[in-house]
Amino acid sequence: VDRLLKDGLNTEHIFLELITPTARNLGARWDNDTLDFTQVTHGLVQLHAITHAIGFAYDEGPRIQGETKRVMIASAPGSEHLLGPTIVSEFFRREGWQVVVEISPSAKELAQAVASEWFDTVGLSVSINQQLKDLDALVAKIRHSSRNPRLSVLLGGPIFTVRDFQASDFGVNGICTDAKDAVAMALASLPQD
Repeated sequence: VDRLLKDGLNTEHIFLELITPTARNLGARWDNDTLDFTQVTHGLVQLHAITHAIGFAYDEGPRIQGETKRVMIASAPGSEHLLGPTIVSEFFRREGWQVVVEISPSAKELAQAVASEWFDTVGLSVSINQQLKDLDALVAKIRHSSRNPRLSVLLGGPIFTVRDFQASDFGVNGICTDAKDAVAMALASLPQD
C-alpha cells in the first residue's frame, strides 16, 4: 500500500479497489472453508491497520466549506464487522463531516447516542439477514430518540449488494451500496430549507 501511494494511487482507489474486495474475498474464503478463523482474523486485523493508517494520514483539508455536518456511522446491532463503516467514515471525513463511529452498539446505545448529540445523518451498516428482521423498528427508535427531528438515516453494507430492497422497506432515506457514493447520498437526503 505504501508503494501504491508513493506511485500516486489515491486512497479512495485503495479503499474501494483493494481493501474492500480483499475483505469480501476473506469472507468468501471463510464461508467455503479455505481459510480458518485465525487466518481470516489476521487478514482483517491487517486491513483495519491499513485503513486506519491511510485514513488518518490524509492531510488535505475538508473540501466543503460552511457549517460542519455530523454523521454517526455504526454497524447494526449483532454485527462485529467494522471495516466497511471505517472506510465509509473516511469518505465523510474527507468531505469535511464530523464523524462518530459507534462500535458494537446495541439499539439502546444507538438511541442514547442520537438523543445526547446532534447528528445530521445516521448511517447503519447491515451485514447479515438476522439484522433485517427488526431493522425498521431500530430505524423508528433512532428517529424517535434523535435530537434532530429531521434526521436522515441511510443504510449500507454487504446484505444490500446481494439482496434487493427499497429504502421504504425500512423507513430510511436511502440505501447505499458503494462507499464512494455515501457522502453524496447523505447530502441529497438532508432537508432542504
